[in-house]
Amino acid sequence: MSNCKFCGAEVIGEHRFCPQCGKALDGSKKDTPVAQAATTPQKKKGKGKKIVIGIVGVCLVLAIAFCTVLVITRGERERNRGLDYYLGAYVEQDYTKAVEHLQKAANLGDAAAQYCLGLCYNNGQGVAQDYTKAVEYYQKAADQGYAAAQYSLGLCYEYGCGVEKDLTKAAEYYRKAVDQGNSDAKEALEKLGTK
Repeated sequence: MSNCKFCGAEVIGEHRFCPQCGKALDGSKKDTPVAQAATTPQKKKGKGKKIVIGIVGVCLVLAIAFCTVLVITRGERERNRGLDYYLGAYVEQDYTKAVEHLQKAANLGDAAAQYCLGLCYNNGQGVAQDYTKAVEYYQKAADQGYAAAQYSLGLCYEYGCGVEKDLTKAAEYYRKAVDQGNSDAKEALEKLGTK
């Protein structure tokens, strides 16, 4: 989680550009391709047809970008709402409502929500405890490179929780998490005796 240096908007997840103002989050002066297209002056040639086509093209690009941002922000919004219910932050703690919102975000492909939903199934919070379902959601998040899910999946394989015990796969997932700086996975990998 970070804040945009230009507009101060809170940016959750990995983004190259601020979803609010379109500025590059790395601090450079670059705008998103959409913002660049909107501010690039159109050359006047002919009887104005190219200007109209240019404006229509920019509007189409803006519409596509807006729809993409809606999907991203809807997933983030559902995940955050789910986490609020899960943690009891700003609302009364309610695991069932947490699962409802996390499920919506997970269906939109939000890796963090998929991981959290895996935790809910693993712990039986808001749903019946189901280790197989937990592994399913951990796997979805791990496939997107979510380090905490890779670590949790490693645990599942190490202890045979929801999957058949497989120390080779456990080490594989621990290594993936370690590659992203997960210290718990590093300890688990050392405990397994493989490096």
